[in-house]
Amino acid sequence: KRKPKCFIDTQKNNKYNDNGALTFSMKSWNYFTGERNKTLYMNAFAYDGINYEYVYYNYHWYLSPTPNLFDYKFNIVDENGKELVKGKRWLLGESKEITFTDIPVSVMEIIDSGKAFVNPVACYLQYGTYNENDDKGGRTFIKNLPEVELPINKTDYICWNNLENEIYMTVRMCMLYNFDLGLVEIPGSNIMMGKTEVTQELYQLLMEYIPNDSHERALLNPVSNLSWYDVIEFCNFLSNFFGLDCVYSVDGETNPENWEGDYGLRGELVIDSSLNGFRLPTLEEWIYAAKGGEDYIYSGSNDINEVAWYYYNSDSKLKNVAQKKANAYGLYDMTGNASEWTSSQNEDKRIYCGGRYDSYPKACEIDSDYSSWKPGDKLRVGFRLVRTITEENTDN
Repeated sequence: KRKPKCFIDTQKNNKYNDNGALTFSMKSWNYFTGERNKTLYMNAFAYDGINYEYVYYNYHWYLSPTPNLFDYKFNIVDENGKELVKGKRWLLGESKEITFTDIPVSVMEIIDSGKAFVNPVACYLQYGTYNENDDKGGRTFIKNLPEVELPINKTDYICWNNLENEIYMTVRMCMLYNFDLGLVEIPGSNIMMGKTEVTQELYQLLMEYIPNDSHERALLNPVSNLSWYDVIEFCNFLSNFFGLDCVYSVDGETNPENWEGDYGLRGELVIDSSLNGFRLPTLEEWIYAAKGGEDYIYSGSNDINEVAWYYYNSDSKLKNVAQKKANAYGLYDMTGNASEWTSSQNEDKRIYCGGRYDSYPKACEIDSDYSSWKPGDKLRVGFRLVRTITEENTDN
């Protein structure tokens, strides 16, 4: 079974860090050349954790973090931090390599021995208001902006041959830990529910991949093409990450790695909704939240175009979450965009509801006939997180 890398116990390697400044790495591959497991090292000052590029590998789409668009100056130092070669300014967002010229033979010998490192000296930031008339392509528009030089006082070594450096994983874990899950308390109930469907960004941070057929890949689109089993695995992994009690268990086992494959479970599934971990809503909970205490046909309005992406306005594509009007409980896209799994059953199938981007209006009504499907089959269906309100999470 797949294991999310955010569960790897990573430690900061102090040999390549000083005063808290980070260097981190990520394993990479090139789908076209077949090159795999090459370790890329990135400067923490250049990493924003927001910009991503898509990479396709092993029938899945992955998101790779990319550097931010700031200028940096680097030099080469020895293992004691002594400057060996002065560098020049680089826009890391445009290049994955830093080039130095006129390096003496004596310094090359240190580099070849693995005892020389690239060290950031300063960051250069342009600021001001964008003027379209100044933009002639490329970065020409910033030439008219004032610039400030931000000295980097912390030493940050980038080691090109330290293949065991996995600080990138620690950075990713911090991003996930500080991720706004957007849970809101549903009035008149004992649950908190996600304001939006789980996005591809959140799914990627925890599971480190995007389902290969997650329709219309974009960080803020709902994640889809998930089986019901995939979803409850995600819920337990997320609960475990935040130190919560896992709602789902199979023969008493809460770690999904010890469950059977994607198309079945090896034993009896138990759902304990009294626990404080993440889970799916029941159909009754979903309907109650979708109504929002109002008497509308759709979630938040009688005008479907106000609240939903559906057949007549979506161009048959998923859209970013929270672009339409929310209902009275602050929930977005309960109607349309991506259909959503619930925990409720119809015989041996699991129910999903809400309509989706290619549904006709009738199928998007809150009180429409609900669909169900085999829990092990992957569908273009998303999901929304729920937590039961307990004494332990009242203040969280």
